[in-house]
Amino acid sequence: MTKTCLVLMPFSDPDGANANYWNAFFNSLAQRIRSALSNYTCKRFYIGADVILPKLLAEIVASDLIICDLTYMKPNVLFELGASLMLGKPTILLAQGLTALPSDISNYAFVKYGFDEQSGQFTFPYNGERDLFDQSLEFMSLKFESESFMNTDSNLAKILRSVSNTLKHAIRLESENAILAPALKSLFDNLVAENARKLSDFIENDKAAVTVNVESPKILFDVLIALLKNLTRADRYDSITWRKHWTGGNYKDSERFLTEILSSADDLPAMRRVFLVGVKDHDNCASWLVDPQDQSAVRMYYKAIGDLSHKVQNRVLFLPQALIDRVAGICHMGRITKNTSTIYVFSHYADDGGALDSFRLARDWTFKWDYDDFWDVSLPLEDVDWSKEPVTIAPDVARFSTASGDISYEPQLAGLLQRIGVAKSHSLSG
Repeated sequence: MTKTCLVLMPFSDPDGANANYWNAFFNSLAQRIRSALSNYTCKRFYIGADVILPKLLAEIVASDLIICDLTYMKPNVLFELGASLMLGKPTILLAQGLTALPSDISNYAFVKYGFDEQSGQFTFPYNGERDLFDQSLEFMSLKFESESFMNTDSNLAKILRSVSNTLKHAIRLESENAILAPALKSLFDNLVAENARKLSDFIENDKAAVTVNVESPKILFDVLIALLKNLTRADRYDSITWRKHWTGGNYKDSERFLTEILSSADDLPAMRRVFLVGVKDHDNCASWLVDPQDQSAVRMYYKAIGDLSHKVQNRVLFLPQALIDRVAGICHMGRITKNTSTIYVFSHYADDGGALDSFRLARDWTFKWDYDDFWDVSLPLEDVDWSKEPVTIAPDVARFSTASGDISYEPQLAGLLQRIGVAKSHSLSG
Protein backbone atom coordinates (compact mmCIF):
# COMPACT_ATOMS: atom_id res chain seq x y z
CA MET A 1 0.00 0.00 0.00
CA THR A 2 1.49 3.32 -1.11
CA LYS A 3 1.60 6.18 1.36
CA THR A 4 2.13 9.91 0.90
CA CYS A 5 4.81 12.18 2.33
CA LEU A 6 3.89 15.85 2.08
CA VAL A 7 6.83 18.30 2.20
CA LEU A 8 6.01 21.73 3.65
CA MET A 9 8.70 24.12 2.47
CA PRO A 10 9.46 27.62 1.14
CA PHE A 11 8.95 28.42 -2.54
CA SER A 12 11.78 30.99 -2.61
CA ASP A 13 12.98 33.99 -0.65
CA PRO A 14 14.04 37.45 -1.92
CA ASP A 15 16.95 37.48 0.52
CA GLY A 16 17.80 33.79 0.22
CA ALA A 17 17.60 30.84 -2.14
CA ASN A 18 15.49 31.08 -5.31
CA ALA A 19 12.87 28.71 -6.70
CA ASN A 20 15.44 26.64 -8.62
CA TYR A 21 17.30 25.96 -5.38
CA TRP A 22 14.16 24.75 -3.62
CA ASN A 23 13.12 22.63 -6.61
CA ALA A 24 16.51 20.91 -6.49
CA PHE A 25 16.16 20.53 -2.73
CA PHE A 26 12.75 18.85 -3.05
CA ASN A 27 13.90 16.44 -5.78
CA SER A 28 16.91 15.34 -3.72
CA LEU A 29 14.83 15.04 -0.54
CA ALA A 30 12.19 12.97 -2.36
CA GLN A 31 14.90 10.62 -3.65
CA ARG A 32 16.36 10.23 -0.15
CA ILE A 33 12.91 9.47 1.30
CA ARG A 34 12.10 6.91 -1.41
CA SER A 35 15.41 5.15 -0.66
CA ALA A 36 14.47 4.85 3.01
CA LEU A 37 10.70 4.40 2.56
CA SER A 38 10.04 2.53 -0.66
CA ASN A 39 6.30 2.56 0.01
CA TYR A 40 6.10 6.38 0.12
CA THR A 41 5.64 8.94 -2.63
CA CYS A 42 6.56 12.59 -2.04
CA LYS A 43 4.64 15.70 -2.99
CA ARG A 44 4.71 19.44 -2.22
CA PHE A 45 2.60 22.51 -2.74
CA TYR A 46 3.39 24.68 -5.73
CA ILE A 47 2.65 28.37 -5.79
CA GLY A 48 -0.43 29.24 -7.80
CA ALA A 49 -3.98 30.53 -7.68
CA ASP A 50 -5.33 27.05 -6.97
CA VAL A 51 -3.44 26.77 -3.66
CA ILE A 52 -6.37 27.72 -1.46
CA LEU A 53 -6.97 26.91 2.19
CA PRO A 54 -9.53 24.05 1.77
CA LYS A 55 -7.32 22.28 -0.76
CA LEU A 56 -4.24 22.79 1.40
CA LEU A 57 -5.95 21.29 4.46
CA ALA A 58 -7.31 18.40 2.40
CA GLU A 59 -3.77 17.55 1.25
CA ILE A 60 -2.52 17.56 4.85
CA VAL A 61 -5.40 15.34 5.99
CA ALA A 62 -4.71 12.85 3.18
CA SER A 63 -0.96 12.62 3.92
CA ASP A 64 0.64 9.93 6.06
CA LEU A 65 3.90 11.73 6.85
CA ILE A 66 4.79 15.43 7.02
CA ILE A 67 8.30 16.80 6.52
CA CYS A 68 8.40 20.49 7.33
CA ASP A 69 11.31 22.79 6.43
CA LEU A 70 11.37 25.81 8.75
CA THR A 71 14.13 27.68 6.93
CA TYR A 72 13.23 31.42 6.81
CA MET A 73 10.32 30.70 9.22
CA LYS A 74 7.82 31.43 6.43
CA PRO A 75 4.29 32.27 7.73
CA ASN A 76 2.63 29.86 5.26
CA VAL A 77 4.90 27.01 6.37
CA LEU A 78 4.25 27.74 10.04
CA PHE A 79 0.50 27.73 9.39
CA GLU A 80 0.76 24.39 7.55
CA LEU A 81 2.88 22.98 10.39
CA GLY A 82 0.25 24.07 12.93
CA ALA A 83 -2.48 22.33 10.95
CA SER A 84 -0.37 19.15 10.70
CA LEU A 85 0.31 19.04 14.44
CA MET A 86 -3.33 19.74 15.25
CA LEU A 87 -4.34 16.77 13.08
CA GLY A 88 -1.81 14.54 14.83
CA LYS A 89 0.23 13.84 11.70
CA PRO A 90 3.70 12.24 12.14
CA THR A 91 6.05 15.17 11.45
CA ILE A 92 9.79 15.55 10.90
CA LEU A 93 11.18 19.10 11.21
CA LEU A 94 14.14 20.37 9.15
CA ALA A 95 15.86 23.76 9.05
CA GLN A 96 18.91 25.53 7.66
CA GLY A 97 20.61 28.26 9.64
CA LEU A 98 18.50 27.89 12.80
CA THR A 99 19.96 27.19 16.23
CA ALA A 100 16.64 27.04 18.09
CA LEU A 101 12.93 26.83 17.38
CA PRO A 102 10.34 29.44 18.43
CA SER A 103 9.00 28.89 21.94
CA ASP A 104 5.63 27.57 20.71
CA ILE A 105 7.32 24.53 19.11
CA SER A 106 10.56 24.43 21.09
CA ASN A 107 9.69 21.01 22.54
CA TYR A 108 10.01 19.41 19.11
CA ALA A 109 13.38 18.10 17.88
CA PHE A 110 14.52 19.33 14.49
CA VAL A 111 17.31 18.39 12.10
CA LYS A 112 19.83 21.08 11.14
CA TYR A 113 21.22 20.53 7.64
CA GLY A 114 22.90 22.11 4.64
CA PHE A 115 22.23 21.50 0.95
CA ASP A 116 24.44 21.91 -2.12
CA GLU A 117 22.32 22.77 -5.17
CA GLN A 118 24.96 21.72 -7.71
CA SER A 119 25.65 18.25 -6.34
CA GLY A 120 22.21 17.72 -4.84
CA GLN A 121 23.89 16.50 -1.65
CA PHE A 122 22.73 17.13 1.91
CA THR A 123 25.30 18.08 4.51
CA PHE A 124 24.92 17.95 8.26
CA PRO A 125 26.79 19.97 10.92
CA TYR A 126 27.68 16.77 12.77
CA ASN A 127 26.87 13.08 12.67
CA GLY A 128 24.12 13.37 15.28
CA GLU A 129 21.98 15.41 12.88
CA ARG A 130 22.37 12.83 10.13
CA ASP A 131 21.53 10.04 12.57
CA LEU A 132 18.43 11.89 13.78
CA PHE A 133 17.15 12.31 10.24
CA ASP A 134 17.92 8.72 9.19
CA GLN A 135 16.46 7.29 12.40
CA SER A 136 13.29 9.34 11.92
CA LEU A 137 12.84 7.82 8.46
CA GLU A 138 13.68 4.35 9.80
CA PHE A 139 11.02 4.78 12.49
CA MET A 140 8.44 5.66 9.85
CA SER A 141 9.46 2.58 7.85
CA LEU A 142 8.97 0.33 10.88
CA LYS A 143 5.68 2.05 11.66
CA PHE A 144 4.45 1.30 8.13
CA GLU A 145 5.53 -2.34 8.39
CA SER A 146 3.70 -2.72 11.71
CA GLU A 147 0.56 -1.11 10.27
CA SER A 148 0.74 -3.37 7.22
CA PHE A 149 1.09 -6.41 9.48
CA MET A 150 -1.86 -5.33 11.62
CA ASN A 151 -4.02 -5.26 8.48
CA THR A 152 -3.23 -8.88 7.59
CA ASP A 153 -5.37 -11.93 8.37
CA SER A 154 -2.73 -13.63 10.51
CA ASN A 155 -3.74 -15.03 13.89
CA LEU A 156 -1.35 -12.75 15.78
CA ALA A 157 -2.53 -9.62 13.98
CA LYS A 158 -6.14 -10.45 14.82
CA ILE A 159 -5.27 -11.03 18.47
CA LEU A 160 -3.35 -7.74 18.63
CA ARG A 161 -6.25 -5.88 17.00
CA SER A 162 -8.59 -7.50 19.49
CA VAL A 163 -6.48 -6.44 22.49
CA SER A 164 -6.03 -2.99 20.94
CA ASN A 165 -9.79 -2.54 20.64
CA THR A 166 -10.22 -3.61 24.26
CA LEU A 167 -7.58 -1.08 25.32
CA LYS A 168 -9.27 1.70 23.35
CA HIS A 169 -12.54 0.83 25.09
CA ALA A 170 -10.81 1.05 28.47
CA ILE A 171 -9.23 4.40 27.61
CA ARG A 172 -12.63 5.77 26.63
CA LEU A 173 -14.11 4.62 29.95
CA GLU A 174 -11.21 6.18 31.81
CA SER A 175 -11.79 9.53 30.10
CA GLU A 176 -15.49 9.41 30.95
CA ASN A 177 -15.05 8.52 34.61
CA ALA A 178 -11.71 9.10 36.31
CA ILE A 179 -12.63 6.88 39.25
CA LEU A 180 -12.10 3.86 36.98
CA ALA A 181 -8.50 4.81 36.20
CA PRO A 182 -6.78 2.72 38.94
CA ALA A 183 -8.77 -0.41 38.13
CA LEU A 184 -8.13 -0.06 34.39
CA LYS A 185 -4.44 0.57 34.92
CA SER A 186 -4.18 -2.52 37.10
CA LEU A 187 -6.00 -4.66 34.55
CA PHE A 188 -3.90 -3.60 31.57
CA ASP A 189 -0.64 -3.58 33.48
CA ASN A 190 -1.38 -7.20 34.30
CA LEU A 191 -2.51 -8.07 30.77
CA VAL A 192 0.29 -6.39 28.86
CA ALA A 193 3.17 -7.11 31.22
CA GLU A 194 2.74 -10.39 33.08
CA ASN A 195 0.32 -12.19 30.77
CA ALA A 196 2.08 -11.05 27.61
CA ARG A 197 5.32 -12.43 29.03
CA LYS A 198 3.60 -15.73 29.84
CA LEU A 199 2.05 -16.05 26.39
CA SER A 200 5.32 -15.14 24.70
CA ASP A 201 7.12 -17.82 26.68
CA PHE A 202 4.38 -20.33 25.84
CA ILE A 203 4.69 -19.60 22.10
CA GLU A 204 8.44 -19.15 21.69
CA ASN A 205 9.61 -21.98 23.94
CA ASP A 206 6.92 -24.53 23.04
CA LYS A 207 5.73 -24.69 26.62
CA ALA A 208 3.10 -27.35 27.29
CA ALA A 209 0.65 -24.97 28.95
CA VAL A 210 0.15 -21.48 30.29
CA THR A 211 -2.40 -19.99 32.70
CA VAL A 212 -3.58 -16.41 32.16
CA ASN A 213 -5.41 -14.54 34.93
CA VAL A 214 -8.03 -12.06 33.76
CA GLU A 215 -10.03 -9.44 35.59
CA SER A 216 -12.58 -9.34 32.77
CA PRO A 217 -14.04 -12.27 30.78
CA LYS A 218 -14.07 -9.93 27.78
CA ILE A 219 -10.31 -10.42 27.38
CA LEU A 220 -10.66 -14.17 26.89
CA PHE A 221 -13.63 -13.90 24.55
CA ASP A 222 -11.90 -11.22 22.45
CA VAL A 223 -8.91 -13.51 22.00
CA LEU A 224 -11.10 -16.52 21.17
CA ILE A 225 -13.10 -14.51 18.63
CA ALA A 226 -9.89 -13.38 16.94
CA LEU A 227 -8.58 -16.95 16.81
CA LEU A 228 -11.76 -18.59 15.59
CA LYS A 229 -12.46 -16.04 12.86
CA ASN A 230 -9.21 -17.14 11.26
CA LEU A 231 -10.34 -20.78 10.93
CA THR A 232 -11.58 -22.30 7.68
CA ARG A 233 -13.74 -25.26 6.76
CA ALA A 234 -10.64 -27.45 6.85
CA ASP A 235 -10.14 -26.64 10.54
CA ARG A 236 -12.17 -27.65 13.59
CA TYR A 237 -13.58 -26.07 16.72
CA ASP A 238 -15.09 -28.36 19.36
CA SER A 239 -16.36 -27.08 22.69
CA ILE A 240 -18.04 -28.16 25.90
CA THR A 241 -20.40 -25.66 27.46
CA TRP A 242 -22.56 -25.54 30.57
CA ARG A 243 -24.82 -23.26 32.56
CA LYS A 244 -22.10 -20.92 33.88
CA HIS A 245 -21.42 -19.81 30.31
CA TRP A 246 -25.06 -18.84 29.80
CA THR A 247 -26.23 -17.40 33.10
CA GLY A 248 -25.39 -14.38 35.25
CA GLY A 249 -22.63 -12.02 34.25
CA ASN A 250 -21.07 -14.46 31.76
CA TYR A 251 -24.10 -14.55 29.46
CA LYS A 252 -23.38 -11.34 27.55
CA ASP A 253 -19.79 -12.33 26.76
CA SER A 254 -20.84 -15.84 25.71
CA GLU A 255 -23.62 -14.43 23.54
CA ARG A 256 -21.27 -11.92 21.89
CA PHE A 257 -18.68 -14.62 21.32
CA LEU A 258 -21.12 -16.98 19.62
CA THR A 259 -23.03 -14.45 17.52
CA GLU A 260 -19.86 -12.72 16.26
CA ILE A 261 -18.36 -16.02 15.17
CA LEU A 262 -21.47 -17.42 13.54
CA SER A 263 -22.82 -14.29 11.90
CA SER A 264 -19.61 -12.99 10.33
CA ALA A 265 -17.89 -16.17 9.13
CA ASP A 266 -19.46 -17.86 6.12
CA ASP A 267 -16.51 -20.19 5.73
CA LEU A 268 -16.88 -21.74 9.16
CA PRO A 269 -14.88 -24.69 10.43
CA ALA A 270 -16.67 -27.81 11.55
CA MET A 271 -18.18 -26.68 14.86
CA ARG A 272 -19.50 -29.10 17.44
CA ARG A 273 -20.75 -28.28 20.92
CA VAL A 274 -21.79 -30.52 23.80
CA PHE A 275 -23.99 -28.90 26.47
CA LEU A 276 -23.69 -30.45 29.95
CA VAL A 277 -27.11 -30.62 31.63
CA GLY A 278 -27.88 -31.75 35.17
CA VAL A 279 -30.69 -34.08 36.25
CA LYS A 280 -31.91 -33.36 39.77
CA ASP A 281 -34.66 -35.94 40.40
CA HIS A 282 -37.09 -38.41 38.86
CA ASP A 283 -40.86 -38.53 38.98
CA ASN A 284 -43.31 -41.39 39.65
CA CYS A 285 -43.25 -42.36 35.99
CA ALA A 286 -39.48 -42.90 36.08
CA SER A 287 -38.88 -39.80 33.93
CA TRP A 288 -35.91 -37.62 34.82
CA LEU A 289 -36.35 -33.95 35.80
CA VAL A 290 -33.80 -31.46 34.44
CA ASP A 291 -32.23 -28.90 36.77
CA PRO A 292 -34.13 -25.57 36.36
CA GLN A 293 -30.86 -23.58 36.10
CA ASP A 294 -29.72 -25.77 33.24
CA GLN A 295 -33.12 -25.47 31.57
CA SER A 296 -32.82 -21.67 31.73
CA ALA A 297 -29.23 -21.78 30.41
CA VAL A 298 -30.25 -23.88 27.38
CA ARG A 299 -33.03 -21.41 26.59
CA MET A 300 -30.57 -18.52 26.77
CA TYR A 301 -28.24 -20.47 24.48
CA TYR A 302 -31.01 -20.98 21.91
CA LYS A 303 -31.81 -17.28 22.11
CA ALA A 304 -28.17 -16.44 21.38
CA ILE A 305 -27.80 -18.67 18.33
CA GLY A 306 -31.23 -17.70 16.95
CA ASP A 307 -31.38 -18.49 13.23
CA LEU A 308 -27.76 -19.55 13.19
CA SER A 309 -28.27 -22.95 14.77
CA HIS A 310 -27.59 -24.63 11.41
CA LYS A 311 -23.98 -23.46 11.58
CA VAL A 312 -23.10 -25.50 14.65
CA GLN A 313 -23.96 -29.05 15.71
CA ASN A 314 -25.42 -29.10 19.23
CA ARG A 315 -25.67 -32.10 21.50
CA VAL A 316 -26.56 -32.59 25.15
CA LEU A 317 -25.02 -34.85 27.79
CA PHE A 318 -27.22 -35.52 30.82
CA LEU A 319 -25.44 -36.07 34.15
CA PRO A 320 -26.52 -36.04 37.79
CA GLN A 321 -26.73 -32.44 38.95
CA ALA A 322 -23.97 -32.94 41.51
CA LEU A 323 -21.50 -34.00 38.82
CA ILE A 324 -21.94 -31.03 36.47
CA ASP A 325 -19.52 -28.63 38.18
CA ARG A 326 -16.92 -31.35 38.70
CA VAL A 327 -16.99 -32.55 35.09
CA ALA A 328 -17.00 -29.00 33.68
CA GLY A 329 -14.05 -28.07 35.89
CA ILE A 330 -11.97 -30.94 34.52
CA CYS A 331 -12.85 -30.68 30.84
CA HIS A 332 -11.64 -28.10 28.37
CA MET A 333 -13.87 -25.25 27.22
CA GLY A 334 -12.69 -25.61 23.64
CA ARG A 335 -10.42 -27.57 21.30
CA ILE A 336 -9.13 -25.53 18.35
CA THR A 337 -7.46 -27.43 15.51
CA LYS A 338 -5.76 -25.69 12.57
CA ASN A 339 -3.69 -27.71 10.14
CA THR A 340 -1.74 -30.11 12.36
CA SER A 341 -1.75 -27.93 15.50
CA THR A 342 -4.21 -28.22 18.37
CA ILE A 343 -4.73 -25.83 21.26
CA TYR A 344 -6.96 -26.67 24.23
CA VAL A 345 -8.65 -23.88 26.18
CA PHE A 346 -9.63 -24.45 29.81
CA SER A 347 -11.69 -21.85 31.64
CA HIS A 348 -11.78 -21.39 35.41
CA TYR A 349 -14.62 -19.75 37.32
CA ALA A 350 -14.40 -18.18 40.74
CA ASP A 351 -16.34 -19.93 43.47
CA ASP A 352 -18.07 -16.74 44.55
CA GLY A 353 -20.62 -15.96 41.87
CA GLY A 354 -19.11 -18.00 39.07
CA ALA A 355 -17.26 -15.20 37.22
CA LEU A 356 -14.49 -16.23 34.84
CA ASP A 357 -11.17 -15.39 36.50
CA SER A 358 -8.56 -17.24 34.42
CA PHE A 359 -8.04 -19.46 31.43
CA ARG A 360 -5.43 -22.04 30.53
CA LEU A 361 -4.00 -22.83 27.11
CA ALA A 362 -2.46 -26.25 26.49
CA ARG A 363 -0.89 -27.62 23.33
CA ASP A 364 -0.88 -31.24 22.15
CA TRP A 365 -2.12 -32.32 25.55
CA THR A 366 -2.38 -36.03 26.29
CA PHE A 367 -5.71 -36.90 27.88
CA LYS A 368 -7.15 -40.19 28.95
CA TRP A 369 -10.30 -39.03 27.22
CA ASP A 370 -11.12 -37.34 23.95
CA TYR A 371 -13.76 -34.84 22.91
CA ASP A 372 -15.30 -37.56 20.77
CA ASP A 373 -15.99 -39.51 23.96
CA PHE A 374 -18.40 -36.76 25.03
CA TRP A 375 -19.88 -36.52 21.56
CA ASP A 376 -20.53 -40.25 21.34
CA VAL A 377 -22.49 -40.48 24.62
CA SER A 378 -24.58 -37.35 23.99
CA LEU A 379 -27.78 -36.80 22.02
CA PRO A 380 -29.08 -33.99 19.77
CA LEU A 381 -30.01 -30.97 21.88
CA GLU A 382 -33.07 -30.41 19.69
CA ASP A 383 -34.56 -33.78 20.69
CA VAL A 384 -35.66 -32.41 24.06
CA ASP A 385 -38.60 -30.05 24.49
CA TRP A 386 -36.96 -27.32 26.59
CA SER A 387 -40.13 -25.23 26.71
CA LYS A 388 -41.90 -27.52 29.17
CA GLU A 389 -42.16 -26.72 32.88
CA PRO A 390 -40.45 -28.75 34.21
CA VAL A 391 -38.43 -30.44 31.48
CA THR A 392 -38.62 -34.20 31.77
CA ILE A 393 -36.64 -36.81 29.86
CA ALA A 394 -36.99 -40.55 29.55
CA PRO A 395 -34.38 -42.63 31.38
CA ASP A 396 -32.97 -44.04 28.15
CA VAL A 397 -32.49 -40.50 26.82
CA ALA A 398 -30.54 -39.61 29.95
CA ARG A 399 -28.23 -42.51 29.22
CA PHE A 400 -28.57 -43.97 32.69
CA SER A 401 -31.31 -45.92 34.38
CA THR A 402 -32.79 -46.05 37.88
CA ALA A 403 -33.63 -48.78 40.31
CA SER A 404 -34.77 -47.74 43.73
CA GLY A 405 -33.36 -44.25 43.15
CA ASP A 406 -29.84 -45.46 42.39
CA ILE A 407 -28.05 -44.82 39.11
CA SER A 408 -26.47 -47.42 36.91
CA TYR A 409 -24.49 -45.73 34.15
CA GLU A 410 -24.43 -47.00 30.64
CA PRO A 411 -20.99 -48.68 30.23
CA GLN A 412 -19.73 -46.12 27.71
CA LEU A 413 -20.61 -43.17 29.95
CA ALA A 414 -19.27 -44.95 33.03
CA GLY A 415 -15.96 -45.46 31.22
CA LEU A 416 -15.79 -41.78 30.25
CA LEU A 417 -16.40 -40.61 33.82
CA GLN A 418 -13.78 -42.99 35.08
CA ARG A 419 -11.21 -41.76 32.53
CA ILE A 420 -11.69 -38.08 33.42
CA GLY A 421 -11.29 -38.92 37.10
CA VAL A 422 -14.85 -38.45 38.38
CA ALA A 423 -15.68 -41.05 41.01
CA LYS A 424 -18.60 -43.24 40.14
CA SER A 425 -21.80 -41.81 41.60
CA HIS A 426 -24.73 -43.96 42.64
CA SER A 427 -27.36 -41.33 43.36
CA LEU A 428 -28.73 -38.15 41.84
CA SER A 429 -27.36 -36.19 44.77
CA GLY A 430 -23.82 -37.27 43.92
